[in-house]
Amino acid sequence: LVPRPSIARRANQAGIVISCMYALFSLGAHTYADQLFKRHLADQGLTVQDSITGATPFNTLLWRHVALTKTDILVGYFSIIGDDPQHPVRFDRVPRNQHLLDNIKTQRNVRAIQWFSKGFWIAQEKGDQLVMSDLRFGEFRQHDTDPPDQWQYIFAWQISSDPDVLVQQVQDIRDTGAAFRSLWRRLSGKHLQP
Repeated sequence: LVPRPSIARRANQAGIVISCMYALFSLGAHTYADQLFKRHLADQGLTVQDSITGATPFNTLLWRHVALTKTDILVGYFSIIGDDPQHPVRFDRVPRNQHLLDNIKTQRNVRAIQWFSKGFWIAQEKGDQLVMSDLRFGEFRQHDTDPPDQWQYIFAWQISSDPDVLVQQVQDIRDTGAAFRSLWRRLSGKHLQP
């Protein structure tokens, strides 16, 4: 007599198989998206110093690519299920504004952000404040067509003249529903439609 596997054991085995399949799919999707982004950058004649590809929140179907150039950061999205891989990826150009740091580039707080962000930072003047943001972790957009100066970055810091002070900027997301609808449109490929 061979004992029958318990329901718990079968559920455990099914969970392991499903999680392994998800991990393999994620790895394959990442490799595919990363190669696609790099091909589209080259096809558009864009030279980059470094780049990273990552999945957007809560899924492995919509991928985001951040590419560092000499003066800008390029941000592009590709949906495995919604976008045509032959259609050129649109890269939004975000100015790094390095000139805003000319007088303070040796400050410890500025250098800390440059180090933490691995070079994927931008500087912006917002009112009377200087803000540095790390673009690796994404942004909130209310609408797909918002220009980069309206994006709100997940990691952003106010830079003070005191080199020992680094204050994380609190994001004011007034309409999270609009941000998630924008993400959904990107996932489904509808952001390309007029």
